[in-house]
Amino acid sequence: MSLAQTKPKLAAYTHILQLGSERIPPPTIDDIVTETRKTYSGPLAVGEDLMAFEIGETVSVGGLAVHR
Repeated sequence: MSLAQTKPKLAAYTHILQLGSERIPPPTIDDIVTETRKTYSGPLAVGEDLMAFEIGETVSVGGLAVHR
């Protein structure tokens, strides 16, 4: 199921593994966000060290969050 179908209060990427090869460079965080935005326009956060989520009626992000 896709993010567009599940409609989360906040989508978050955590523990991202950016792999490449000799011929294909690893994707950047911006590449990942750009690909996500092709099918999902809702709230999106990309995890960083010390990021914290508070989940209740709403979802808030604290720490060193990057919102995109």
